[in-house]
Amino acid sequence: MNDKERDRCSDGAGPAAPDDGGPLIRQSHLAIYIFLIFSVALMGRAVAQQGSGLSLAIDAGMLRASDVHANFYNGSEGNANTINRVLHSQAYGEEIWRNLKNAGQITDAIGDYRALTVVEYGDMHYKLAFNLDIGVRYEYNGGWAWLLRVDYARLNAVGGFNISRDNSTGIVSGTRYVTCDIAGQESRIAFDLGLSKRFYLRNGSYLGMDCGGRFNNTKVLGNDIRIAGATYSILDVWGGESPSAYSVPYEYMNQGGLGYGAFATLAYGFAIPGTASAAICYTLACEKINLQGYASFAIQHFFGLRFDLTGMIFFND
Repeated sequence: MNDKERDRCSDGAGPAAPDDGGPLIRQSHLAIYIFLIFSVALMGRAVAQQGSGLSLAIDAGMLRASDVHANFYNGSEGNANTINRVLHSQAYGEEIWRNLKNAGQITDAIGDYRALTVVEYGDMHYKLAFNLDIGVRYEYNGGWAWLLRVDYARLNAVGGFNISRDNSTGIVSGTRYVTCDIAGQESRIAFDLGLSKRFYLRNGSYLGMDCGGRFNNTKVLGNDIRIAGATYSILDVWGGESPSAYSVPYEYMNQGGLGYGAFATLAYGFAIPGTASAAICYTLACEKINLQGYASFAIQHFFGLRFDLTGMIFFND
C-alpha cells in the first residue's frame, strides 16, 4: 500500500497514532541544549587522570526499532489480533457498515457488513521512540568499568489497510476500496550487563566503548483500527473468537514476552574527574524481540546523550 493510496481515505480523520513526532523532536532538542551547556562547562575545567569509583549513568535519546516486528500489528489472518475478527463481528460489524454508509464511502449495493472484506494489508513501521536508560557504572583505574543499566521505551507502529468487496461494487468515488488506518503500541524494558572502556584524551575529552549482554521484555499495550472516523480495538480479549453481543471479554494475556541479545556502544564526551561527564553516544543492539508469531532477532539503533554523575552522589575510592 503506497502513500498515494492511503491519501484516498475520504473521512479526513488522522491515523490512530499520528506520526507527527512533535513531542519527540522537542525532547531531543532539549536534550541537545542541555548537552551543549554541560559540555562547555566541562571543557573549561582541567581534566586529570580519572580515578576509580561508582557513578550513576543516564542515557536519553531516540530509538529506531527494526520494522521486522511491526507487522505483528497489521491485523492479517494468522496474527494474534485480526481485523476480520472485528469487521465481521456481530458486536461491531453493523456499526462499521453503518458508519461507512453515513460517511458516503459505500452505497446500498453493499447490503451488510458481511459483504465487506480486507483486500490488502499494509506493511507497518515503527515511529521513532524516546528511550531512557538508567544504571550504575563502576570504574577502575585505567578506564575499565562494569556497567549495569535498565532501558525503557514505548513504541508505536503505524500503517494502513484497504477494505472492499469481491467485485468492488458499492465503493464510492470510483475507487476499488476504502483505505483505513491501523496502529499498535508496545513497551520494552531491557536489562544490560556489560564491560566498558574509556580512553581519556589530553583536551579533557574521552572516547568510550561498551559491550555486553541484554535481556528484554516486550508488552503489547494496544492494537487499534480506524474506520470512517471511529476507532476499534482488535486486541484479542475474546479467546480467539469473534465478539458478539453476548461475548464476555477474557482477562487480557500479554502477547509479548522475554528476549535476549547483545549490544555495543560508542561514546565521545567530556569529563571532570570525580564529578560528572557528558557524552554523545550511539548503541547498536542485536536482540530477539518476543512477539507472538514474530519472535526473531533484529538490529535496533539508539542515538542520544549520556550523563554520568560521580562524586556528587557516591563515595569513590
